[in-house]
Amino acid sequence: MRRCSLLALGITVSILAGCKPDDVVQPHTGAPTAGSDRADASDPTPSTITLEHLTSLAGPGPVAAFDHVSGRLFVANATFRTVDVYDMKDPAVPEKIATIDLSSFGSSVNSVAAYGGVVAMAVQGPLKTDPGTIVFYRATTLHQVSSVTVGALPDMVTFTPDGQTVLVANEGEPNDAYTVDPEGSVSVIDVHNINAPLARTASFGRYNGQEDDLRAAGIRIFGPDASAAQDFEPEYITTDDAGPSRT
Repeated sequence: MRRCSLLALGITVSILAGCKPDDVVQPHTGAPTAGSDRADASDPTPSTITLEHLTSLAGPGPVAAFDHVSGRLFVANATFRTVDVYDMKDPAVPEKIATIDLSSFGSSVNSVAAYGGVVAMAVQGPLKTDPGTIVFYRATTLHQVSSVTVGALPDMVTFTPDGQTVLVANEGEPNDAYTVDPEGSVSVIDVHNINAPLARTASFGRYNGQEDDLRAAGIRIFGPDASAAQDFEPEYITTDDAGPSRT
């Protein structure tokens, strides 16, 4: 028997089936199992995995998210400020069933994430230096539930493993002339009540004034007259899978 899951990768979204044998994860013996490159066999990460290419979706969709509740794939289309929705009953033949227009919220859809029937979409402001918005939709009905303001140029959006918090990397890029340079930050959004999400901001302001020490330690700060908080531009987020989210 094989255990399989769907993966959506790439600017031209490729749909892959990731499969591994049931017996890849061996009981923990305190030593690596034969044929395993892992020291801890209790780690659920398989030592081998087989990827089978099923199909590709052409277009400028740099980020995709699969919702297990609805069985739908949500593909961010930055160019047209939309999110395309695909029915994945047959992963080899995705059926496009809807397009969500997010142009009223800003100038680009940069990221999308899904958890338990809720989809979070990161939209940068009319100008990339303006505050952005996270828009929440129900995956099954495709109805907008709520939205919340976050920092400038929200990039990666993701749910914590328990689904109770949404994290957003706000890149905060300057304009080309560096006359406007928003601070980078991370938004922490409480979504216990998805109808009224509560956003807080983790900033890098505590490092302002320490730029010379940070450069001496090897940290790159180079923007003209930029503070540390302006120059730190978070783009990706990883979460702790060990348990519930902590703040």
